[in-house]
Amino acid sequence: MLTLSDIPRVVVLGAGYGGLQAALRLEGLSRKTGPLEIILVDTNNYHQLITKLHEVAAGSISPERAIIPLTRLLAGRAINFLQATVEKLHLDEQRVVTSAGEVAYDALVVALGSETEFFGIPGAEESSFTLRSCTDALRIKSQLRKVVATAADEPDEARRRPMLTFVISGGGFTGVELAAELADELPVLARAHGIDPRQVDLLILEAAKDIMPGFPAPLVGLARKILSEKRVTVRADSPVVRVAGSSVEIKGGDALATQTLIWAVGVRCGDLLATSGLQTGVRGRAIVNPYLETVTHLNVYVVGDAALVLDPATGRPVAPSAQLAVGQGHLVGYNIWANSVARPRVAYRPKVLGEVVSLGRRQVLARIRGHMFDGRLAKWMKEFAEMRYLYKIGGVKLLRDYLGLASAGWGGWSGKSSTSET
Repeated sequence: MLTLSDIPRVVVLGAGYGGLQAALRLEGLSRKTGPLEIILVDTNNYHQLITKLHEVAAGSISPERAIIPLTRLLAGRAINFLQATVEKLHLDEQRVVTSAGEVAYDALVVALGSETEFFGIPGAEESSFTLRSCTDALRIKSQLRKVVATAADEPDEARRRPMLTFVISGGGFTGVELAAELADELPVLARAHGIDPRQVDLLILEAAKDIMPGFPAPLVGLARKILSEKRVTVRADSPVVRVAGSSVEIKGGDALATQTLIWAVGVRCGDLLATSGLQTGVRGRAIVNPYLETVTHLNVYVVGDAALVLDPATGRPVAPSAQLAVGQGHLVGYNIWANSVARPRVAYRPKVLGEVVSLGRRQVLARIRGHMFDGRLAKWMKEFAEMRYLYKIGGVKLLRDYLGLASAGWGGWSGKSSTSET
């Protein structure tokens, strides 16, 4: 077991948006005031750009463009990386059980993200694809190619139709972005196999009254128009109630036959938090105080999807998002450092600069500080947001590689990762 030394040890579980930001902020601050031992734990040896997974799934970009090796991000930083799976939290004893052994801590950051919520719908988990990781994206990509290739050799129309019918359950940002990306890529894939693209059916099933709940109505209307032009069928007020093999049953008795159902409905936390003794709320998220510290254990902080964070302005839980996770990780890194040097901590105030939705390769919709944009300006805003984040976590060199100015280029990472294309 890794034991504590005279130097305070901070263990960060998860190298996603929130966890990585917490570790980087804490390491930067500790350089000025004295050493802290920082251990970053993750199952994967890379950081995933979740906002690019829909492009990987469609085959628009290579998986290397959605991952950054942690060896690259942590080079030159006083952060120790442990590649392991978190198995159990013994919070009263201040230790974490991982697949690589036990790790003791003085302060803990839980940033383990979330998992797909299937809402107890029969057959949904067993018969659908999810889009929560680069590995998930590659499974979808492989499925698309397999069913289209099989359809090309299938003379029976009744057997062929489900192969060329692609259903996305969930009309939130993830489902809409994926649908638009598939709408650009599937016709190309169909033509390559001698199939008329008009034979491909792509549908979004949304349980709510409309897609992208919470997005401004004018932009939702524009998104619907763009999806329609891309031959994507949107069915609102159409929740899936049962999945039986290749049959997707919809509320009201209707059913669709498909060999590719992608589940993009909702998320929840796994059982790890609840079984650790943390107080949890809606969908298993840990309840935290204004400093993002758990209400049951001192020096245990939770950020990102795993945290039930209340907006002090509204009293309502903030939605899980990459943008908010980054801000929470940044704050927690500061608060742990502040504790170590006897300075006051800072309460969390959610800051949402805006929301950007890509609708395929060329079209983007954005809401920035209450203003709505589309077209080239929205596309530029999306690219700027991506570059700003890369600069924040990796500095000029990482940004230069992204822009293709370095000799290796984006997708030619010098470090190796454990994700490969299938």
